[in-house]
Amino acid sequence: MNRSRRHLLAASAGIVASLSGCLSSVGGDAPSDAPKSDRGESSESVASRRTTTAGAYPDTVRASTTIRRDDLEYVASNDTVRYVAAWRTNRSGETPTRKPIYETIPFEEWAEVECASAAARRVGEAIDERLGGPHDGVATGVTTEEGERTVLVEHQTLVDRDGEVVSEPSVSYRRVRRVAPERAVVEVTFAGHTRECEVPVTTRQATIRQQ
Repeated sequence: MNRSRRHLLAASAGIVASLSGCLSSVGGDAPSDAPKSDRGESSESVASRRTTTAGAYPDTVRASTTIRRDDLEYVASNDTVRYVAAWRTNRSGETPTRKPIYETIPFEEWAEVECASAAARRVGEAIDERLGGPHDGVATGVTTEEGERTVLVEHQTLVDRDGEVVSEPSVSYRRVRRVAPERAVVEVTFAGHTRECEVPVTTRQATIRQQ
């Protein structure tokens, strides 16, 4: 499975969104970065479990990222990040025009969400490295557990409407849990300001039912 399908960012109530490339979601109920099938099916999941790693693999993976985007601005006067929250369309003339609507978010809060997004990418890369390459049915994303942003590694089995297995992961859940790191430490830099975050990692088995 290619990288775009393994790192699926889809909407689901109660799960925090990444602000990378989607800052308009900030300020309301955010869409989710949690892994989800890209085929429109419902998901039935078992309880999440913290990862258990083999001794040969480090418990912690690290990453750093520098954000450079024209639609973001650091506001030094109140230590916030200014972003485009929405667009207002003016249709009064012959040609409709759009005007951006700006909002701000505290830098610390913004950086924490960016950290979680970068952590999910790094964890996905680490799992690929430890398994010898990408595997179908294994996805990574961001969710919340007990109010804490967490990288979720999901082991997905697809079944039809009658419950018959259509496809299943090409690697066992036990193996995924074994190679998944316990945490990711990420350093995010924007406009000369740096924030380091530690993001825990959890794994979950899920059954994706065709609709």
